[in-house]
Amino acid sequence: MPFDCGPYRCSPALGACLSRCHSVDDCAPGSVCNADGHCVPPPDRAHGQDAGCNLTAQVPGRPGAAWLAAGLLAFEAARRRRQASPRLPRLDRGRESRCGLLLCLSLVASCAAEPGSPGAAALRDRFPDQAAEILERRDALVAVAEGFAVQSTSRGTAAWQRRGDLRAVLPRRGEDVFRFRLAHSSGSDRGAALSADFEVRVRELGASGEGAVAGSAVAYARPGGTSYWTATESGYEEWLLLEEGFATGDRPSAAWEIEGAALRQGGRSIELCDEGGTPRLRVTAPRAYAEGGRPIEARLAVNGKRIELWVDAGDQRALVDPAWIAAGSMGAARYAGQTATLLGDGRVLVAGGIGADGSDELVLNSAELFDPKGNTWVPAAALGGLRTNHTATLLGNGFVRVAGGVGFDGVQNLFPQLYDPNNDTWTGAAGSFWGRDHHTATLLGNGKVLVAGGLGSDPEVGTTAELYDPDSDTETLTGSMNASHAGHTATLLGNGKVLIVGGSATSQASAELYDPDSDTWSVTGPMGVADRSGHTATLLGDGRTLVAGGANLSAAELYDPVSSTWTPAASMGAARSRHTATLLSNGQVLIAGGLLVPGDQTSYLASAELYDPARDTWAPTASMTTGRYDHTATRLGSGQVLIAGGKNDNVLASAELFSPLPTGAPCTLPGECQTGFCVDGVCCTTACEAGPCNACSAAAGAPWTAPARRSLVPLAMTTTPAPRPTPARRAPASAAPPSSALHRMPVTTACASPGPAAAPSS
Repeated sequence: MPFDCGPYRCSPALGACLSRCHSVDDCAPGSVCNADGHCVPPPDRAHGQDAGCNLTAQVPGRPGAAWLAAGLLAFEAARRRRQASPRLPRLDRGRESRCGLLLCLSLVASCAAEPGSPGAAALRDRFPDQAAEILERRDALVAVAEGFAVQSTSRGTAAWQRRGDLRAVLPRRGEDVFRFRLAHSSGSDRGAALSADFEVRVRELGASGEGAVAGSAVAYARPGGTSYWTATESGYEEWLLLEEGFATGDRPSAAWEIEGAALRQGGRSIELCDEGGTPRLRVTAPRAYAEGGRPIEARLAVNGKRIELWVDAGDQRALVDPAWIAAGSMGAARYAGQTATLLGDGRVLVAGGIGADGSDELVLNSAELFDPKGNTWVPAAALGGLRTNHTATLLGNGFVRVAGGVGFDGVQNLFPQLYDPNNDTWTGAAGSFWGRDHHTATLLGNGKVLVAGGLGSDPEVGTTAELYDPDSDTETLTGSMNASHAGHTATLLGNGKVLIVGGSATSQASAELYDPDSDTWSVTGPMGVADRSGHTATLLGDGRTLVAGGANLSAAELYDPVSSTWTPAASMGAARSRHTATLLSNGQVLIAGGLLVPGDQTSYLASAELYDPARDTWAPTASMTTGRYDHTATRLGSGQVLIAGGKNDNVLASAELFSPLPTGAPCTLPGECQTGFCVDGVCCTTACEAGPCNACSAAAGAPWTAPARRSLVPLAMTTTPAPRPTPARRAPASAAPPSSALHRMPVTTACASPGPAAAPSS
């Protein structure tokens, strides 16, 4: 019993004919949706050809009574929804009543264009290995007033902070707008109201119908498949389940229209930029599978105001996971054994580690690159296997050698890999004699790599060492250490020797030296602290080594290679372990984050402090925005320090930058300045402790301005700072100085401003 809705689709869910369209799926067969939201005939077809909503007399396997009841319920539900919600599509009320009555009178009715109800069964049946990751996440999406969002519990705010303050509100229906917000809470109350400072509106072309909760995900029907939205540790993923014929590589398999942001192609990812040109969100497609779980390639492309997904699974089904994350965050949350390596071109390679899958943690094989030119992260080629607690060493030829580590099953990896930054590829390297993790790998002056200690299936691994020669791609055993070390530190000294300190094996208080000239090990003088595990060791500019913290310690000590002796250093302001220590360009050492476990209490530290070797003093500097431990810290070519990943109550994907202030800049703390001297609110070249100091003394006439505090700035919040006002003379002593303000990191690259759509790219 056919009924003609004209060029529009008849929707049983609404009990009416539509009179507006968002996409071609709102139009009857033979019509297309134009830019004005009207269904019109295509240029090469006559109006009305193949149009109509076909109500058939029988649907196999569907009892007629059930479909009669469904038609009555749909008609009544549509009437009530129209009374309650003005946001529903505008309808032709004359056709609406006739179409609804036909639904009620038909024993079996279906609209050929309406997708079936999405659910989890098809996903579990066709991609069982990936289904659990999609449907059983820790942070579930649930129905809310606006549609669907991450469940708001006592952990809800922490979950958003873990994603770089990225929040998503999914619509009730797939054809409506998906909204992504970068927002920041006001006040200390975890349930405080939010004010969005950036919002992007996304419309997925072809998605339609009511969203349905499927496990921890929300599913929407789309042509030739289903989309499953999930909340991950680092953002949001939309897993697209595509049927045969919808992932053939000759046309986009999916597309999204973007409002509120400019689009920029960034290698394998797409950057969404705000009005100032700062990348705020990033879209990637890191994983794609054909039927049976076979990995396949997927790519994203910018086409005007659209993001297009291209994937080729041949004649098979496909599963692809476009991911939406904050631009300043890594693509994957990771901690505990991930590596961060500064490459020769200034980028940073982060690889492996432990991530999170729902309520469980898992070992990662993913890798990604941080580009300081745009403060952006892009996916890199994945490692050949799962690795955590491995090592990554930049070789003299520019390659990175990753060695050791453990996989999900806890078995140590015997097979190193080499990363080529120019081609973004991994290749195999000479195998190791011992599988090990929690070891060290140190590039020697002769170009070889010393691999020492660690944990393995054999207890003797902790004393063993081997040498890797990049020129011949060979591995050879060297002499054994005098004690077992795991989780220790290894520091290349100025004399070419390697200092091994502490660890969590049987040698926390021991330290020894490796001499590459004689290929021998020797014990240093006794350390002053009995328990060094979870500590840091940093080579200073004067040749000494600073060892700090570990095992709830604030104590620090210095090793002098000339006398081979240890002397106490000033203690840190806070006890900490599993923190980071970075030598800055001014010769000072930045200590950041860490873990403090006094008794039954656990504290995740956001504080940071600076050690001045010339004075043997510690000074506080700006704290990180997020407390974390087991993170990485990498000094960039600009002198900034990149802090990435780690863990607190959650595994973190966020990253931040520490940026010392140049000479002459306003300051409040000595640790904010590149020189380490802040006098009269100005970064100075000297301490000005004796005699006249015209370079920075306000009394001598130097300008004074309100101090602008430097901090560790979240990458997702970076913005170009406004020009500073002209400095004023120092205020009278009786007058209080103006309050300090956050000095935000400048961004050196920009996207095109949001505006008219650009010409489609090929």
